Amino acid sequence: MQWNTLSHHKPGAVDWPNPNVDVAYSETWVAIDEHSCTLVTVPKINGRYYTVQFLNGWGETLANINERMYPKHPNGEFAACLQ
Repeated sequence: MQWNTLSHHKPGAVDWPNPNVDVAYSETWVAIDEHSCTLVTVPKINGRYYTVQFLNGWGETLANINERMYPKHPNGEFAACLQ
């Protein structure tokens, strides 16, 4: 993996146990600190559930971007920053 570089996987083609065979997984390691943010672009997705999930190094969910969390802004540009 490289920092801030998105890696896409074909549906079902992941190395972890029990992959969902009809889900397309993508992943990246995002580097942010007190002096920088990372922009995340979420495309418009119709007819499928999606989530952009942010985890910390311990696997705890920090944030989720999806149409349930942001019904007025479900796609487009988002900034990942420290608070």
